[in-house]
Amino acid sequence: DSMGVVLDTVGQLIAGYLQKEVPGYEPFTPSDPEHLRGVIEPGDVLLVEGNNRISGIIKYLTQSTWSHAALYVGPIDGAVEPDGEPHVLIEANIGEGVTSAPLSSPSAPATPATPATPATPAPKAVAKPKAPALTVEQRFEKANTSHDGKLTKAQATAAKWTAVTRGFVAMDKDKKGYLTVDEVKAGLAKKPAAKKPAAAPATAKP
Repeated sequence: DSMGVVLDTVGQLIAGYLQKEVPGYEPFTPSDPEHLRGVIEPGDVLLVEGNNRISGIIKYLTQSTWSHAALYVGPIDGAVEPDGEPHVLIEANIGEGVTSAPLSSPSAPATPATPATPATPAPKAVAKPKAPALTVEQRFEKANTSHDGKLTKAQATAAKWTAVTRGFVAMDKDKKGYLTVDEVKAGLAKKPAAKKPAAAPATAKP
């Protein structure tokens, strides 16, 4: 319809205005296209410092040196410049949409293109070595908070020394209410006797 034609015409005029180069523009960063050709690989993203009006608007709003990006895919079959230079980039431009371009001219011939810096891989988590197990003497000293060589059941319980807490009565043969380190070592060295299976009830013979 007529309204669609008007809107399309206005859009093309705006796009054409925004794509015009800014006269006297000097690039902020230097470029070395020949070096770039030697190191770039398919899949690399190029960041571009544009020199047209829309580039200036983008850089102002984003507070960035770069205004455009292109994807390097390598030579594209059937897409070459008049001088024979192959198209190796995929990019999107106002008024053109998604197009291909040679490495020498990603969106603007005089602007530098730089490979995007790859993300730094996250450091791998390193498992901390386990602390060596305490000896009976070390654990006794830690649990015996009174440091008098007399470990009470309350101290063993507070230290979460379950084996000593459960066997305290059996280890305290003299019923004195505390254990020495030798008594603890002797008690822990003893393995509980395995319970014998209950004998089956005798069956009366007929």
